[in-house]
Formats: sequence, C-alpha cells, structure tokens
Amino acid sequence: EDNARDKFMQETPLPGFETAEKAAAVATKAINDEIARTVRENPLLKPEYERLVALQEKIDQKKKRLKELEATGQPITSADRIPVEWLQTPFYRAYYKAKGWAE
Repeated sequence: EDNARDKFMQETPLPGFETAEKAAAVATKAINDEIARTVRENPLLKPEYERLVALQEKIDQKKKRLKELEATGQPITSADRIPVEWLQTPFYRAYYKAKGWAE
C-alpha cells in the first residue's frame, strides 16, 4: 500500500507542472515575483536593477542579431559581438567567447 502511494506521488505531477514548459513558467513567475518584491522592499536596489534590465535588453538584441547572422551564414563583425564587460557571469563570458559572440 505504501509503495503504491509512493509510486503514485512520484508519477503524478503537481497541478501546473504537467509539462516542462508549465513547470518553467511557474518557476519563472515565482522568480520574477520575488525579484519585484525585493526591489519594492529595498528601493536603493532599484537603480541597479533598472540598469541591469536595460543591459540585458541590449544583450538580447545583440543575441538576436547574432543568431540571424549565423542562420544566414553571414560573417559576424566586431560591432555585432557582445562586449564581454556586459556579461555578468564567468560562464556566459566563456560561452559567448567560445561561440564567437563576445569579445
């Protein structure tokens, strides 16, 4: 009886987590809500938060362009690449450099 219950619990997804996409959406919302709460409760963080959001938008624009260039076989110029100082984590610095997307 305990084994059947344990198996049921392991194999039955929680509501909202039926697919990986739904689980990711739930996690994304929870993270974004927590970030918003933290910034709301700590107003001194707001300027840095807004700076980083704007920077991420610039990175996303560059990434979109880089993907288009790759898909069409066009060369990637220095102006297309993401400045490495924009990248906050060592992983993304190394990853984008390895892809030829950052310098």
